[in-house]
Amino acid sequence: MTQPAQQRTIYWVDRDDLPAFYTPRPTYAALVRCADEGIGDFLKDARPYARVCLLRIQPRGKGDFLDGVSRPLPGKPNRVERLIAEQPIYDLSSLGKAMCLAVGRNSDCPFKPVVDLSNRFFSQPHPVGLGYTDELDTTVSREHAWIVYEGAGSMLFCVVGTPEAAGNGALIEDEERVTARTVPWKKEQFIGIGQVCKNTPDPSPPYISIFRMRYVLQEAQRAAETLPAP
Repeated sequence: MTQPAQQRTIYWVDRDDLPAFYTPRPTYAALVRCADEGIGDFLKDARPYARVCLLRIQPRGKGDFLDGVSRPLPGKPNRVERLIAEQPIYDLSSLGKAMCLAVGRNSDCPFKPVVDLSNRFFSQPHPVGLGYTDELDTTVSREHAWIVYEGAGSMLFCVVGTPEAAGNGALIEDEERVTARTVPWKKEQFIGIGQVCKNTPDPSPPYISIFRMRYVLQEAQRAAETLPAP
C-alpha cells in the first residue's frame, strides 16, 4: 500500500534553530513547528526542491514493474524496490525557515515503515493497533528521524537519540551506521532504516536494509519518472 503523496501539515523550523539539530536529543519535535505563517500562500507558486521517497525491498512478484511503483533492485533480479511513500520538500529559506519531514511510526509521520505481511524478509512484524490495517516495523522508533532542507542544496538526515539512548539509528548505503546525530544527505545516497535482510549472494555487506530512503531533485523529475534513479 502506497501512502498518500501529499502531507496535510507542513512542518518547519526557524533557521535560527537549525544549530540545535546538530546536538543529540531524545526528540526534535519541540523545535519543529506547523503554524502556517504564510507558508501555504508561498507554496501555491513554489516548486519543490526535491521529492523524498521511502522504498521497501521485497521479493519480485507477479505484476511488478507494471504497477508503476516497483523497480528492479540493481544486481538482484529476484528482488524489487517498492515505493511506499513520497513527499515533496520545499526551500523555505526565503521565509527564514527550513522545511522538515518526519520519519517513524507516529501517526503524523509521512514516512512509516509499513510491513508487507507476505514478505519473507521480515523477521518480526508487529500490529500497529486499533484502526490500522497495516503493520509497522517496530525496530523503527515512533520519532526515528527528521529530514531537514536547509536551503542552498543542503539536505540533512537527523537521527533522534542521545549517546545514552541511541536507538537503532540508520545505515548510509548499508555501510556506515548513524545513531543520535545529524549527517549531510547527498542526493546519490540511500539511507536505510529498520530491519535488514541477508545480502545473498553478495558477501559484502552481509546484510542490507529493507527500508530505504532516497530523494531526487525536482529538475530530474521532468521525465515523469515514478521512482528516483538508483
